[in-house]
Amino acid sequence: MWQIKWSRYKKSIIVFMVTILLLTGCGTERSRTPLGSFADKTLRVGLITDQEGTGSSYYSKVWEGLQKAEQEFGVGLAYLTAKDEKEYTARLEQFKGQEAGLILTFGNASVPAVIEAAKANPKIKYVILDARTEESIPDNALVISYKEEEATFLAGNIAGRVTKSYVVGFITGRNDERSERYHFGFKAGLRSANPDCEFMKGIAATYTDRDRVQKMAESMLESRADVIFHIAGIAGNGMFEAVEKADKYAIGSISDQHSLAPENIISSVVINNDIVVYDLVEQFQEENLSFGKNVKYGLAEQAVGLSESTKEMVSEAIYTSVLEYKEQISSGKIVIPDKENDYLKFVTN
Repeated sequence: MWQIKWSRYKKSIIVFMVTILLLTGCGTERSRTPLGSFADKTLRVGLITDQEGTGSSYYSKVWEGLQKAEQEFGVGLAYLTAKDEKEYTARLEQFKGQEAGLILTFGNASVPAVIEAAKANPKIKYVILDARTEESIPDNALVISYKEEEATFLAGNIAGRVTKSYVVGFITGRNDERSERYHFGFKAGLRSANPDCEFMKGIAATYTDRDRVQKMAESMLESRADVIFHIAGIAGNGMFEAVEKADKYAIGSISDQHSLAPENIISSVVINNDIVVYDLVEQFQEENLSFGKNVKYGLAEQAVGLSESTKEMVSEAIYTSVLEYKEQISSGKIVIPDKENDYLKFVTN
């Protein structure tokens, strides 16, 4: 009797382990098999995302723009995921084997692998977006960085005009180069609208801990801040909760976050990846895309901006002023600072 029970138990264990292996195998295969279809298309565009794929708010906009390009220009489209820097090399090799003509990646983590792949495969074109590097760029590669400071200037200008307490807060998930661009652009916009406004900066050291960001926002609100801007990823949702409870104002980032607190989020600084990748594919299929360089995209290229909900959340006078600044920045009449030295020059001129 005991032997029969043990035999059944062993069978259950084996079935369980096989199921786990199959599920794990499926997950591995999903990351190795391109999602989408090159079909019989002669022009093939490959995208490499992080491990979340196109489901994240960041990459969903990228995929949306590429799908539009697929429909309008008849290109083949597929994507692969890479969980870390090491996997980029393997994914780039996979797309080479699939005869992709244009490969897109995002972020600094992909730079070393893409530069090496570009050197080894001169017939394939590579574009690295939302990244910065001092490395020499091969003739078949293009590195695009975003001038986030231009959009954050506009957000800061709004904050300076709507604040009643003359205290405005800024929360970042990390104190790095990107944060500095957001910080000094926002601060310059704030000063342009309200030179006497007090500015509070908080470094949360997290992009995931919403409780920590919420407590930081609550501290700022207790210190009379009535507008707070965050670049803290999903942890920024904690700021929205604090602002909503206090019935004050918030400014979101990366995508339009208005729906998270409709009565309180007056604007969001957005990265228009959908527009950027669509334009890149259009230029590529027309053979008008230039390679072998670093370029910066800002308001003029529609790469960055403010959310559409902004118009409904601020007065007509404020929105008109924002459009005027946008035009002057896009034309180059006003250059927005992205580092401390430039900021100090900006506010003293």
